[in-house]
Amino acid sequence: ACAFEPLLVIVENILITSGSQQGIDLLGKTFIDPGNRLVVERPAYFVALQAFSAYQPKFIDIDFNNNYLNLVKLKKILLKKPKLVYLNPSFQNPTGQVLNLYQRKKIIVLAKQFPQTLFVEDAAYNELYFDKAYLDLAGLSSNIIHLGTFSKILAPGLRLGYMVGPKEIIYKLTLVKQSLDLHTNSLSQLLVNEILKDSRWFAAHRQKIRKFYQRQAQMMEKLLQTHLKNNAEWVSPQGGLFFWLKTKTNTQVLYKKAIKDKVAFIPGHVFFAKNPD
Repeated sequence: ACAFEPLLVIVENILITSGSQQGIDLLGKTFIDPGNRLVVERPAYFVALQAFSAYQPKFIDIDFNNNYLNLVKLKKILLKKPKLVYLNPSFQNPTGQVLNLYQRKKIIVLAKQFPQTLFVEDAAYNELYFDKAYLDLAGLSSNIIHLGTFSKILAPGLRLGYMVGPKEIIYKLTLVKQSLDLHTNSLSQLLVNEILKDSRWFAAHRQKIRKFYQRQAQMMEKLLQTHLKNNAEWVSPQGGLFFWLKTKTNTQVLYKKAIKDKVAFIPGHVFFAKNPD
């Protein structure tokens, strides 16, 4: 049995960051030493892989397919006491997959069973659901380190994000952040603070952008059906920003051709910590 205790959102548990990307780097800088085991999804957000790679961890990847993360393998890995588990559970970058509530609860049980490992949820896309919202892992457990951002719901150029986690973890991260930038841009913080004061506007705005991204996704899928139906496979996303296409074409070669016609995509090999597919 496991009692679910949400992480308290109080001042001592919050660190404002220069985008949630800075939070990823802070975690690596603060907690990862060369050779430490670091668990990531397969595939995983490639800029997170870049950030963590700077600290020379030993990556261990866990298959994430068909909206299912291999939790049996995760439990076996946790017995070896990895330093950190990095997860992107809602509308994952790059695949658009989402973990259901049952899997989220199983992850919380594992986080409680293995307190020596830091569990991190990158929640950059959680607000961009089309029809159904999913509960944050931090909404179930006080052991989770939660990364959030205003980039996706207000404006990327603000570079304003936040971390929420146990106060002793946040304290250490705060000390390290001081050596990087002293503090996050004050003007951006003041702007967002003014916006958030109008809760009715902010709620309506989030609903507006969800519908906008849903229309974008529907149009993209219509075009994919028209032009790539016989050359690629994909799963219809239920939120977020991404389509993950599987094709027999060498996407590194295709990218060079596509960019000449001003069409950009990210070749899939960069999303794998090791043994690219």
